Amino acid sequence: MKFWVSKAVLVAAMAAPVGEAIAQQPAPQRGATQTFAPEGVKVYDPAFFARYNPVTAWDMVRQVPGFAINNGESLRGFGATAGNVLIDGKRPSSKNSISDELLRIAARDILRIEIIGAAAAGDIDVRGYTELANVVLRPATETQVSTTWNGDLAWAGQRISARAGATRSWKTDDLTVRLNTQLFSRGQRSETDITVRNASDTLVSIREEFNQQVLSELLINGTVNWAASPRDSVNLTGRLMPRLFTSNTGSISYNPAGTP
Repeated sequence: MKFWVSKAVLVAAMAAPVGEAIAQQPAPQRGATQTFAPEGVKVYDPAFFARYNPVTAWDMVRQVPGFAINNGESLRGFGATAGNVLIDGKRPSSKNSISDELLRIAARDILRIEIIGAAAAGDIDVRGYTELANVVLRPATETQVSTTWNGDLAWAGQRISARAGATRSWKTDDLTVRLNTQLFSRGQRSETDITVRNASDTLVSIREEFNQQVLSELLINGTVNWAASPRDSVNLTGRLMPRLFTSNTGSISYNPAGTP
């Protein structure tokens, strides 16, 4: 009997550390396949974001737990710089904000998203951030072509604002070309009614004033990223942005009888 009791105690002692180690492992999120490799880098593959039905890379990055996109500083004439998101380990062109760049990348073209801690950044310039997001695109032995469409409507100032656009991408292992076009129209109108009376409270005149403004904009962005060698890369970017702004202001006065 003593033999079996000692055996049972020994088995329980050996099992205790194993149970404790299992309890320390974080429970995986439902539908997520998150891994940690190498140390200090968290990896999220497309399955993690499937429940959010992402359309673009922006839809995916903003769903990473505990991470917020920072577009960096806005410099006049150069757009945003030094954001906290990389694309294939490189900082995007400074002509566009990182959010704009992410909106032009289709979710189906993404292999994984890495969250890199400052300690694991290596040669990457972290620019004061505690962590960076790296959007890793799917490799392509043949040219991959994709198109992303977007559009929205808004009501403000008694006018409808509309925006519509599309992004066309061509990608191979060492070359990525993106062409984006956006058409934007925003209008607003304000109206003021003014009633004038004299000291005896007699109606003198009625005046209607209005101000109407419309801004129309065509935005064309083009980027070329070429990995000339394992150590050298060429990045080109261009922007064409013609604008048309109109403003109409008027005032109509009426006498007490209502005649203009």
